[in-house]
Amino acid sequence: MQKEHKKFYILGNWKMQVRGTTAQELLVKTATLVASENFSPHLHVSVFPPFTYLDRARYVLAESPAYLGAQNVSSEMSGALTGQISILDLQDLGVFYALLGHAEVRALLHETDAGVAKKAALCSDVGIVPVVCFGADVTKTPAQHAECILKMSEGVRKMILAYEPIGAIGTGVTPSLEHVVDVVEGAHELLDRYKIAGEVVYGGSVNAENIESFMSTSVDGVLVGGSSHTAKVWTDLMMRANKFMQR
Repeated sequence: MQKEHKKFYILGNWKMQVRGTTAQELLVKTATLVASENFSPHLHVSVFPPFTYLDRARYVLAESPAYLGAQNVSSEMSGALTGQISILDLQDLGVFYALLGHAEVRALLHETDAGVAKKAALCSDVGIVPVVCFGADVTKTPAQHAECILKMSEGVRKMILAYEPIGAIGTGVTPSLEHVVDVVEGAHELLDRYKIAGEVVYGGSVNAENIESFMSTSVDGVLVGGSSHTAKVWTDLMMRANKFMQR
């Protein structure tokens, strides 16, 4: 008899690394695998392409259970904001998630917690689930950083919190599993305190070799960077997760 598993989230962030035939192959392989008969219904897979591939991704993923995410969104609903992407644009494209406050956006575009909270509220207003990153502020503990964001997220009904320790992003180095679990469980307590429904995932050098270790804990899922950029590596990761679910 198989063990009953909770839902586990696998979020693939393409960053600015995927295009052309690689993008098409990734989308097709994702749609095919996730829609296959033997793929666990407890695995909740999403891809976060660049804005220019959202429409293509919507088309390819349309008949599969995979979800579509965007890598960012403007903090304003509309206006004379050249180069920005409105939450209404994402809504029109069938986007289910919006990734907010990623460490790279904070570093390169000077994203602030207040800006992240404002974007999260806009997402909530139109039914898009914000995936809010925390842990990149080295002046605060992960719990302090998460609480700082949640305090400002007035009106947000649901979100995914993504813990991404700055030293683990793209380095191949992950913190101890005990540390990750402590942060995740603390973040769950904060979500409960602020009456926000949601999950807590981990991001930072996740790959096919270590995903099972996260799945065996209270961590609700993983935010995957580099291992989501090529079809073989990405499908290997999903198949490893699916094998774990079949136990």
